[in-house]
Amino acid sequence: MEKISLYDVTTDKVYDIMLSPADSHRAYSDSHFATSLLHAKILEEKNKNKILHVSSTHDNIRTDAMPEPEILDRISEQETTPTLHNDQQLDDCEESCLYRWTEACVLLLLRTYEMEEKFNSGKISHKKCWELVAEVLKNEGYNYTGPQCSSKFRSLKKTYKSIKDHNFKSGNDRRTWQHFEIMDNMFSKKAWCKPVALASSTGQMVKNISTEDFSTSSDLSLNDSFDEKENKLSKKRKNTKTSMMDLLEQRLMQKEEHEKKRQKRHDDKILLETKLIDTLNQILNK
Repeated sequence: MEKISLYDVTTDKVYDIMLSPADSHRAYSDSHFATSLLHAKILEEKNKNKILHVSSTHDNIRTDAMPEPEILDRISEQETTPTLHNDQQLDDCEESCLYRWTEACVLLLLRTYEMEEKFNSGKISHKKCWELVAEVLKNEGYNYTGPQCSSKFRSLKKTYKSIKDHNFKSGNDRRTWQHFEIMDNMFSKKAWCKPVALASSTGQMVKNISTEDFSTSSDLSLNDSFDEKENKLSKKRKNTKTSMMDLLEQRLMQKEEHEKKRQKRHDDKILLETKLIDTLNQILNK
C-alpha cells in the first residue's frame, strides 16, 4: 500500500489515503479519479465525526468508521452514478484535489500569465487561455490542468487584494508577501484593485486612492487654490485701501487749497483796509 495526499482548496485541508501502487499511479495521472477519491475521503471523515459524536453521547452505541479500503467501492458507485451535473462543477472539483503548488511553480504561473497577451485580446476564451498556460507548465515538468491553474490564480489574486486593502488602511501594520511585487506590477492599476469608497463626515462619498502621490498633489492643488483666493482678496483689499488713500489725499489737497484762498482773501482785505486808512489820514492832514 502507498500513501498519497489529497488537497482540498475549499477547506484548505490535506487528506492522506492508503492505496495500492496501481491505484496510486492512477490517482496521479487521472484527475477525475483523484477527485472521486477526495470526495469519498471527505465523506468518510464526516461519517467518522458523526460516529464519534454518537459514541460520546450514547455509550451503548459503538460503530467503527468505514475502513479505507472501502473507499474504492464508494468510488465505483460514484463512477456508475455521477453526482456532477455540468462541466463547471467537474472543473471546480478537479481544481481542489491532489496537487500542492511549489513556490517555483507559482512563480512560473505568474510569469506565464504576465506574458500571456491572449487573456486581454478577447479573441479566445479564458478557459482556452488557461489551457495554454497549463501547457507551458507541463513543458516545464508541472502536470496541472487549466482549471487548476485558474483556481490557483484566483486564490493568489484574493491574497494580493487582501494585503493591498490591509496596507491601505491607516494604523495597520504593513504586511508583505513573496509574490506581492509581481502581482502589484500586473494589477495595481486595475479597477478591482482600488480600495473601496469611504463615506466622509459630510455624508458625501469620497473615493480613496491608494497612492500617496495623488493625495499629496491634491493637497498641493487645494493649497494653491487657497493661496490664489487669498492673493485675489489681498489685491482687492490693497486696491480698496489705495483708493481710500487717494481719496483722502485729494480731500486734504482740496482743503489746503481752500485754506490758501481764504488766507489770500483775508490778506487782500487787510491790505485794502490799510490803504484806505492811509488815504483817510492824508485827507485829514491837509
